[in-house]
Amino acid sequence: MFVFESKLGESDAAAALLENSLGFLISSIIFWLQDTKQEEIKDVIKELMICLEQNNTAEHNNMTLDVLPSNSTFSIPPSVPEKPVDLTFKPQINNVLSTAKLGCKLDLDFIVRNTWNCEYNPKTFPAITIRIRKPRSTARLFRNGTLVCAGATSIDESHRAARKFARIVQKLNFPVRLLNFQIKNIVSCGRFFPVHLADVRQAYSKKCSYHPELFPSLFFRGLPGVTATVSPNGTIILNGPRTTEELHKASEAISMILSPFRKQ
Repeated sequence: MFVFESKLGESDAAAALLENSLGFLISSIIFWLQDTKQEEIKDVIKELMICLEQNNTAEHNNMTLDVLPSNSTFSIPPSVPEKPVDLTFKPQINNVLSTAKLGCKLDLDFIVRNTWNCEYNPKTFPAITIRIRKPRSTARLFRNGTLVCAGATSIDESHRAARKFARIVQKLNFPVRLLNFQIKNIVSCGRFFPVHLADVRQAYSKKCSYHPELFPSLFFRGLPGVTATVSPNGTIILNGPRTTEELHKASEAISMILSPFRKQ
């Protein structure tokens, strides 16, 4: 029985010795085929296969050393699995519409004459338009004391903007109180993934409207109190939520609805 020990990555002398040993082993097999038992022949063949496998591994290592110099610090990075695609729609709030009562009737002509950044044209619209920069918002003031505030990007900003507008009117000696502040609409927008809109219309024909010859986007009304406008490139606009919780629920629902129709 012959036992060969091969160390991978040795010098050329070791490789030559391995080849001579393999030749001697093959000759021994031919010599034993007539006189030895079947079990001994199997053992010798097994040793031969082990030596051949070690020789192939040594040649592979030599090729690797030829590509990379011995003093190289480069290491082959391990394969990194691909990250799964995030199929969750995460919208960003673009506009918050809120209303409030100021608790008194307003003289719009007097207000527009004594306030900066005001616009008033009773022939086109029966309210004053006032704008502020921080937070960037626009308000409409009606004679009955109704305040409509738009342009804020969060509920807190909308509330602060309403207080600032009320303070502007209060400085003109009106008995103003900010009452019944309510969020009426939260408009959000975000980028999802491209969607086959025609397939969505076919699957939800009673809950959506899609006429590409008139408008390229699809209007989905299958969410409670929320309308989703879906464009072919994956941009989605959610209109109708009044709280952030409703917005999150609507975004999760539209993600589940549109995910099967994603363009590959």
